[in-house]
Amino acid sequence: MSIDGNNSFIFSVAGKYQVNYSIQFSNPTPSNQDVYIWLRQNGSDIANSASIFTVPSKSGSIPGKLIAITPMFISANSNDSIQIMMASPTGGSASLTSFGDRKST
Repeated sequence: MSIDGNNSFIFSVAGKYQVNYSIQFSNPTPSNQDVYIWLRQNGSDIANSASIFTVPSKSGSIPGKLIAITPMFISANSNDSIQIMMASPTGGSASLTSFGDRKST
């Protein structure tokens, strides 16, 4: 498997694969934000691959956080591409985020 310049995963061998994603979201707003995540294969959406996640609102000044994890099984031919897609119908305030290592004090 490789990654191309379009952030697609390219399969070198045909077969059935389990695709797992783990995506961290942060929400700085005072309201919950919905996020849809789905898979696209060779430029077309994969039917029934969408999941909806609700990123909780901030608490005081602390942004709400959520980790979206979903395993999906797909069949792929050699040179097929897979992309992980995302959209937020509630305004798009929830964003992808990463957190540095937590250090003990």
